[in-house]
Amino acid sequence: MSNQADVLLSQVQKSPAAVAIHDKDAWMSIFAQYHIVEDPVGSTPHVGGIYDTTSGERGHAALGRFFDTFIAPNKISFDVKKDIVCGNHVVRDLTINIEMSPTVKASVEMHLLYELVQEGDEWKVVRLAAHWELLPMVMQLLKKGFACAGVLAGLTVRMLRYQGIAGTLGFSKAALNIGNKGKKAVETFVKAFNHQDLSTLMSVCASDAALIHMPFGQPPLSPSQVFEKVNGKMAICKLLASGETITATVSLQQENGVKEGVMIAEFNRKTGKIVAMRLYWD
Repeated sequence: MSNQADVLLSQVQKSPAAVAIHDKDAWMSIFAQYHIVEDPVGSTPHVGGIYDTTSGERGHAALGRFFDTFIAPNKISFDVKKDIVCGNHVVRDLTINIEMSPTVKASVEMHLLYELVQEGDEWKVVRLAAHWELLPMVMQLLKKGFACAGVLAGLTVRMLRYQGIAGTLGFSKAALNIGNKGKKAVETFVKAFNHQDLSTLMSVCASDAALIHMPFGQPPLSPSQVFEKVNGKMAICKLLASGETITATVSLQQENGVKEGVMIAEFNRKTGKIVAMRLYWD
């Protein structure tokens, strides 16, 4: 990796390090003055740098409440499968292990996107987008039976205390996402790409104006340009639906080897069509 890529990845790695030791100040320090945290994508975002009515000031108050709600009471570890740095973005393909009590634990499959900007001499996270599925995690917890009752009750109390009723309802919105419709569209896109079937590929895109980055950091392509600029066979696994996006672990087999990374496809929720797609690989 380049020196800048090393710096960006090093900054991102400060997040799990701070989470592991519950260092709230260290965790918040990685974020830019103005930032947005979507965790999970599809829930109401936590926005910093604007006036916060709860604290009565501008700053990181919303970020602090997020930490107190979801990070402080739990033991959290990151099992990272792959890191990709493209431009000013860092994408992590990982599983997050959450211990909410000695008997209630969950493993959450996830794709994390960090977008960074330079503030002074440092790179800071301006957007954190955590792509994971809420309902499968809830089902994991419910399978614990009575052991999870106290944990869920405690989580509800913390959410109401720190996020309020609106924030609690905003978090639950993540249960409503593009779902299987989006996953099938991505699978259709990949199949059409592999068979160089332009008609089918176009059928799952909103229009020929959809922006496709293969990979991110390169000039975007329209769907009709894909076969002119990119060749090979694509395979995907670990499809996750969050909000209006589908993410997937992706590999592209070409003559000179295999590129491995992550795909992020954005949809129009009303039409179920792809409006943008970014592929990240080194």
